[in-house]
Amino acid sequence: MKNEKVFTLAEGATQRICTRTERSEFVQVSKTTLLLTVHNPRHVALQHNKRKIAFTLAEVLITLGIIGVVAALTIPTLVQNYKKKEYSTRLKKFYSMMSQAIKLSEVDNGPASEWIPVATENDEEGLQKYWDTYFAQYLKNPPKVYSYVNKWNQTQICYVLSDGIKYCIGRPSLGSPFQFGVNVYMKNNFDKATAGVDCFNFLLTKSGKFIPYSWDSQALALNSGLEKGEEKFTEDFTDRKNVLRMCEKDSSFCTQLLYLDGWEFKDDYPHKL
Repeated sequence: MKNEKVFTLAEGATQRICTRTERSEFVQVSKTTLLLTVHNPRHVALQHNKRKIAFTLAEVLITLGIIGVVAALTIPTLVQNYKKKEYSTRLKKFYSMMSQAIKLSEVDNGPASEWIPVATENDEEGLQKYWDTYFAQYLKNPPKVYSYVNKWNQTQICYVLSDGIKYCIGRPSLGSPFQFGVNVYMKNNFDKATAGVDCFNFLLTKSGKFIPYSWDSQALALNSGLEKGEEKFTEDFTDRKNVLRMCEKDSSFCTQLLYLDGWEFKDDYPHKL
């Protein structure tokens, strides 16, 4: 066997073991035959004399500290990735659900461009009637959670679907080119959510198209706050670079960015969830 040496000695004798490459040892032998295993580098150990190894308190504390540091560095990233996947799935599903509901409603109620819009921004009864007529039965809509008036004095009616998707509907400002707006929420605090973080905006145009928030006049209004020499925004909502900059300036436009990216949160998404 490699690295093993067998010595036959007279019982009770003392033998000096010494080679050119091994450390000298004096071994008191009580048996006729002794088996020594030579461990590299240059170490001779008796098989029957093994040390018991244990961790000290200091070593345990250091190990726990390292584990804590690694967890602190990795857990936030894992949470962010989980949120991104969850939000992407919900937004993709909601957009598909609404688009399908409009098609089904048009079969019974005619083209969406001819639907009778809500008269005013804070007409809760009219908003409820509009939703019940054109959408509720095609979405298997549950009862409303509650209604409230937002900071722009617009009445919002909020719902929660069976799969947990939460959304509020409302009439946009009078004179806007939209029939109504929908905000999709990822948390329960409807009135404290932040666009592009836990709230995502959609619109139904007067022509009957359900789209992510992409309001031409609001996009161009961003140009008034640009620094000297900064590139101006355009009305091209298919230009990802343009929309990415919009999302950075006004997070309402982030829904359009996600739409362009297939409802995925890319590495350059400008807001932390």
